[in-house]
Amino acid sequence: MPREPRRAIALSSPIQAGDGLAFRFGPFTCTPNGLTVENWHAVEWSDWEGLGQVLAVCDRGLAFVVGDWINGGEAKFNEQAAQIISAENWSEATCRVYRWLAAKIAPDIRRMDRLTLKHHLAVAGLPPHQQQRWLTQAAADDEDAPWPVSRMVVAIAGGADPQPSSWHLLVLCRDADDQAALQKTLEL
Repeated sequence: MPREPRRAIALSSPIQAGDGLAFRFGPFTCTPNGLTVENWHAVEWSDWEGLGQVLAVCDRGLAFVVGDWINGGEAKFNEQAAQIISAENWSEATCRVYRWLAAKIAPDIRRMDRLTLKHHLAVAGLPPHQQQRWLTQAAADDEDAPWPVSRMVVAIAGGADPQPSSWHLLVLCRDADDQAALQKTLEL
């Protein structure tokens, strides 16, 4: 199933806020310490929804965005980029992982729309055609939920998707509410 393209949403250039750099999106100001709004009563639905879309992209794609940003900056600006990254108090270990992951998995193969960073870490050492195969399978576009990372790791190790094992458990519950709670816990 093809992924729907998202429309681009414009953010302001970074601005100086009381606690450091921030950016504006419509009536919202996003800072390292949270979100501020001058007048919630004046907020339009489209502004609120748009910011939610921006935040979802940031949340899902941050590792790859940062990795691509570092790799691109280092390719263009060399040592100057490394100084900026250090000056911004980025964790060296985090930057190393994000940089490596972004270099290993091409943007057109990435599946952060349905998968987690751990899924991508599991395939990063594989050749690109295998990365795409496993990420596509694990995304399970025709199913309600993607594969858990553990299923993907087992599938990669075995060369094929393992057959789900079944377990049978007999539990005596006090009532239907206890049964529903137990079932939900076991499904997780």
